[in-house]
Amino acid sequence: MHISAGQKQRAEANKKRKEELKNIINEHWYGYLMTKETQLIITDAFWYIICNYFFPGQYTEYEEFYKKRIAENYINFFFKVDEDHKESFFNKYFNLISQAVFYSFYYAFPISRGRFNRTLAKNILTTFSLLFTGIKFTNLNNLLKDWHLDLGTGNTP
Repeated sequence: MHISAGQKQRAEANKKRKEELKNIINEHWYGYLMTKETQLIITDAFWYIICNYFFPGQYTEYEEFYKKRIAENYINFFFKVDEDHKESFFNKYFNLISQAVFYSFYYAFPISRGRFNRTLAKNILTTFSLLFTGIKFTNLNNLLKDWHLDLGTGNTP
């Protein structure tokens, strides 16, 4: 099959536009992830998982406190995201928060890294998929395979 010079130019131009769009989206997403609200959500999500996963039933009042703050910050954050990005961004937001929380455990507790495995990763994903979307996802292995958490000892989850 012969490709004309014009077709090559159009293909290159399309490729360049896609790359530019990807960079713009990544810049927006990075900006969204660096907001005060997202940072507070990650912090509260970290402590929520500590209470809920590592001390089940012992700190329920704190769990409720953290869930309430997560919800408040999520609502405030939701209105900061451009309408054009909301659907694609929030479809992945719970996954991004889950990865950030998992990473935080890894770095906060280096002696306990052996406990930070697929079971914890799945628990975090399940918790935040339900909290942020209202849906308990069943394809967690598909989501986890996209986690690229090279933590110096290989890709943990």
